[in-house]
Amino acid sequence: MQPLINLRGGGPVDHLAICGPDTRQAAAEVEALTGIAPHLGEPEPGQFYWSASLSLGHRRFLEILGPNPAYRGFNPLTETVRRFDRLRPVFWYVGTDDFEGFSARSKALGAPVERIQRVSYTYEATGDLIDYTRGVVGPGFRSARPCVIQWDKRPARGEHEQRLELRALRLTAPGAERLRNLFKALGIEHPVETGAAHNDVDLGPPKGPSTFEGPGIALEGLSGAARLLSLYAKYLLPFT
Repeated sequence: MQPLINLRGGGPVDHLAICGPDTRQAAAEVEALTGIAPHLGEPEPGQFYWSASLSLGHRRFLEILGPNPAYRGFNPLTETVRRFDRLRPVFWYVGTDDFEGFSARSKALGAPVERIQRVSYTYEATGDLIDYTRGVVGPGFRSARPCVIQWDKRPARGEHEQRLELRALRLTAPGAERLRNLFKALGIEHPVETGAAHNDVDLGPPKGPSTFEGPGIALEGLSGAARLLSLYAKYLLPFT
């Protein structure tokens, strides 16, 4: 069976995100904790989030994400992270060079790739083109399940600059056995422990070991404004 997952540093993680209520403040907290200043660029056009990033080596990166102050719409993710009292891991990505093939296999396994989005824009600061396709391994969204991305034009992430080490992404989920079976069938070699939902990220030097941890979030669907609001109240508020 043709591998669908790109390995980076010997593992499936393309990038992962820790989230907080204010992106600029979150980036400053990460710099104070780790000794490395994340790159904080302009928000992606039309997106509800604004993120900073820093390299984890092996073409992996850490995303530090919060609400986009210029965004005027409603989004349950950013409405949730506005209430976080500390930075928490919320999502992680695997990379593929065959988005359609990955999606077909995932759907056949009962885990359709949802909220598929093609993003293409020119980064004004450098003139670089950024182009990718992404989606969420469903159904719905759970922090333990990955998102998936195919980079057609990948942005520079300071790969040759000072970087952190990704020592561990620890996943815990109530349905761990089902998740392990899904991962195996998709070629995602990553352990999942049985227990209450939790995502933990361990990072290494330069300044020393650091850990971000939290219960993640769960969202069952996105279909219409009324359903958004009801799902937000039912599934997201308990995690704030």
